Amino acid sequence: MDQPQRSSISNRLLKMLSDEDFTRLAPHLHLVELPLQHMLIEASQPVEHLYFIESGISSITNEGSLGRVEIGIVGREGVSGAVPVLTGGDRIPNDQYMQLPGEGYRIDADVLSAAVEESRSLRRLLLRYVQVEFVQVRQTAYVNATYTIETRLARWLLMCHDRVDGDELRVK
Repeated sequence: MDQPQRSSISNRLLKMLSDEDFTRLAPHLHLVELPLQHMLIEASQPVEHLYFIESGISSITNEGSLGRVEIGIVGREGVSGAVPVLTGGDRIPNDQYMQLPGEGYRIDADVLSAAVEESRSLRRLLLRYVQVEFVQVRQTAYVNATYTIETRLARWLLMCHDRVDGDELRVK
């Protein structure tokens, strides 16, 4: 399989990597299709792969007595599964699945974990991303507890719009 060419990458984290870090990861990045409803991470199961989303949107959800609640989304700005890899764990209590189909670069969790141990700059970049994800989840919780359904929908549409090309969202 061919290594990804930096010039063709859309994922913002991969684009921000230093040349050294990109060279470290590139042989292990495999472009895969991410169809609608594809489960990237299953709650309470070992995280085996991380996905640097190139296109589409993944939804991070919590399952509760009232059903499934979205607590965050990830698109081409991010990566799935970074929290357990960076904190030394191997699982999270949330599902993450594709809400809008697309594609992404898959990497084995063990490979990324080893690369993070070798590279301070990679660890720092991914930890900054984890902070952004935490802020998003906290803000989502606040908005969901405080605002009307119309305001929450407007926020969700804007967040999705930030993660796709163009002005059209095809959701099911």
